[in-house]
Amino acid sequence: MAAVSPRNYGWGFWVEDGDFEWDVDSWYSIDEVYKYAEFGGGVYEGDQFFTGFKYFINEQTFATINFEEESANTMYLAGSYLFNNDFFLGAAILTNDHTKVSSGYRFNLTDEKSFVAASIDYKDYKGKAMIEGKAIDNLFALEVNSKFFINNALIEAGFWVPDDSDVDTTYYFSSYIKVYDNLVIGADLIGKDSDLYASAGLTWKPEPFIVDAQVGVDGIDFDDDKYFFYLSGMYRLNDNFSFGCEVGKYEDYDTEYSIKFKYATDKNTFAAVYAFDNDWCEDGYLWLNNTWYFE
Repeated sequence: MAAVSPRNYGWGFWVEDGDFEWDVDSWYSIDEVYKYAEFGGGVYEGDQFFTGFKYFINEQTFATINFEEESANTMYLAGSYLFNNDFFLGAAILTNDHTKVSSGYRFNLTDEKSFVAASIDYKDYKGKAMIEGKAIDNLFALEVNSKFFINNALIEAGFWVPDDSDVDTTYYFSSYIKVYDNLVIGADLIGKDSDLYASAGLTWKPEPFIVDAQVGVDGIDFDDDKYFFYLSGMYRLNDNFSFGCEVGKYEDYDTEYSIKFKYATDKNTFAAVYAFDNDWCEDGYLWLNNTWYFE
């Protein structure tokens, strides 16, 4: 389970789709959004696999598909399109769970990189969701996502407020600051009712190395808060090839070790990660990913 921030989990149109590609290093940055397409996949538990594809133009114009082989063979489809008048329309389907439709407006700010996007979401659970013992068939929600570039800093914030009081409101806040040319620090916060995910970390690039570090607490996906840390180091052999390793630890779970490789050009990046046997995956896992960048 590699360390990531909400920016990589992705906050964007849904809370499930991010504006930057999956990567093995540089967890914290203030880079502007760019256009790309990526395809990745991997195997875990010996014979289980997952794969995904994403085509990204901006936070409100993208398409993505993910598939994971498990007991239910879960597939996730999502897409959105931003029209010339700054209105956008999107939809998402998670098989065996829910369907989501959203319509909203993007308010571009003065620098055209910063924005506030607001939408009304409709979510159909197909009568399968149980919240606090109550069956939830469908709901409406107000969703707001925003991004602000301020000098050497990037701030992202947003929330999702459903019309059913039994369903949790979700919110997030992220801040990234470029302290020096080779050092970016950041902090992320996700809240859902009384549950909280909070982390802080840095990306430091003393040539020819790239060092990433993150510590935090995760109360979103566990019954009890789990403290964690991740430390990654990559060595740049030249302008194209990098290799390194990562160590991570979640409270009550064994320490996880992985090795990483990356080949990068101006137009393409190929990355690979192999994690050794751990509590997340008894037989370890292998992940391969390729990203194409375009104007």
